[in-house]
Amino acid sequence: MVDRSLEAREVVIQLLKFHIAGAQQRMKDMANKHITDRYFEVGDWIYLKLQPYIKISVAIRPFNKLAAKYFGPYLIVERIGDVTYRLLLPIDVLIHPTLHVSQLKRCLEVPTTINHPPFLHLSSPYCSLPESILERRMVKKHNKVVCWVLVK
Repeated sequence: MVDRSLEAREVVIQLLKFHIAGAQQRMKDMANKHITDRYFEVGDWIYLKLQPYIKISVAIRPFNKLAAKYFGPYLIVERIGDVTYRLLLPIDVLIHPTLHVSQLKRCLEVPTTINHPPFLHLSSPYCSLPESILERRMVKKHNKVVCWVLVK
């Protein structure tokens, strides 16, 4: 009796594993349907796509949805791995020059002007350092305590 129930359980487990493997394969095929392999050569010109959190940290814009999506074009200097490239970026750009292929887009023709990412320097009149803290208050927001500070 116990042997038959163990054998039946093993059959059910094998059947479940078979169906789970089939479902995983179907999900993998659907996910990979829209993925294309991108390959660039050394010397190609490409556009750089910045992530939204980097765009916010490098420039203050009133409407981020109107910000430029791609910057460049930049020259590929070196291919480091299958999906990693090193770019020739200007000196004042504070982005690491080694980037993943998902952040790059092929430039079909090199324009005469290059669109560099805007960066806010500390010497800019729009970037001011706080002089002093005038008031500090603890506020409850979304069931968490948050510290609010009034800065001069």
